[in-house]
Amino acid sequence: MDEFRQRLNNLREQMETAGIDIAIIQFFIDIYYFSGSNQLSTLIVSRDDDPTLFVQVGIDVARENSWIRDIRALEGMNSLRDFLSVGRNGNVTFGINEDTVSGTLYRKYRESFPAAKFVNISPVIQKIRSIKSDKEVNLIEKTAEVSSLGHAHVREVLKPGLTELDLTAAVEHALRRNGHSGCSITRRGGYALPAGPMAPSGPNLGVISGNGAITMTGTGLSPALPMGASQRKMNSGDMVAVDVSTHVNGYHSDEARMYIIGQPDEQQENAFEVIFNAYQAAIDAIRPGVKSREVYYAAADVIEQAGYLDYFAAFSRYPKYSYLGHGVGLEAIEFPLIDPRDETVLQPNMVIAIEPKLIAPHWGCTLEDTILVTDDGYRFLTKTKRALIVV
Repeated sequence: MDEFRQRLNNLREQMETAGIDIAIIQFFIDIYYFSGSNQLSTLIVSRDDDPTLFVQVGIDVARENSWIRDIRALEGMNSLRDFLSVGRNGNVTFGINEDTVSGTLYRKYRESFPAAKFVNISPVIQKIRSIKSDKEVNLIEKTAEVSSLGHAHVREVLKPGLTELDLTAAVEHALRRNGHSGCSITRRGGYALPAGPMAPSGPNLGVISGNGAITMTGTGLSPALPMGASQRKMNSGDMVAVDVSTHVNGYHSDEARMYIIGQPDEQQENAFEVIFNAYQAAIDAIRPGVKSREVYYAAADVIEQAGYLDYFAAFSRYPKYSYLGHGVGLEAIEFPLIDPRDETVLQPNMVIAIEPKLIAPHWGCTLEDTILVTDDGYRFLTKTKRALIVV
């Protein structure tokens, strides 16, 4: 309970700084972070009163899980309108999850409170969440242990003739048996990510498709969901990128390794060497006080000097989307984004994933770890061997 109260106090302090009187929180992960319950609900937090959780479905479970005392049934917009109107004038400033709330619901709020001001509270919450407690770090590290089991299973099953789908299904099964929830949660709505790790192989390593992420998405099973594992059979000499996003007890880890079936050729060895050197330069730059973009450029400089800049996250094809990594926690991809424009200053107990990628036509290479920013540098939370893994 003390940790939840501290989170709430942090939110109230930031609300005061931002001039927000009342937070109307409707993104389910943010609700869980502050309330301890993940039921279909709306969380109301004011700067002066105790929080109130309005639950649409699962109120008994919410009362069992949450530390919040004032938990009420939500019966449509009228419940919120009546509650938010009592004893308040029209000049209130509401903070709302503008990045996740539907346009229809946002319009209803504006119609219900025409004199009120609405601001986006999501950046405030994301910054609060980016600094993990020791308990959260421990949970992420336990998730990373499960991720390591998934990667260990890759070495057991990967062989010529196996399809990408066979591989991802086998790894997913190993992860689920050890506590992985089977999902990867992100703030971005409207797109269903395929189950299992990403495991593009051979020429599929150069494919970018699907939901707009500049990463090795694979081709998927059909144009209806054109990312993830395909029915391609892997052959001797193929490199395979196994990107495992694991989710245990609410927290993620993110870990990618390159595997090769048989011995690598000169181009494959060189590509991995470039990625590894860029990766090492990036993590060596991680310490409190460093800006996210400085970590990005540490990797980019290595890749440019090696002559691979056009392929750095497919830079020549998608230059405006360049990035190196992201925060990790209750969401698989969260604040901060490690890219050339991000001015976020790294702080102790931030957890970030560093994942330099070379994505070229018909081939690609990557390496990714989840990393804790410490008082004087960094510490790996993911543990799988950092090498081109030969099977």
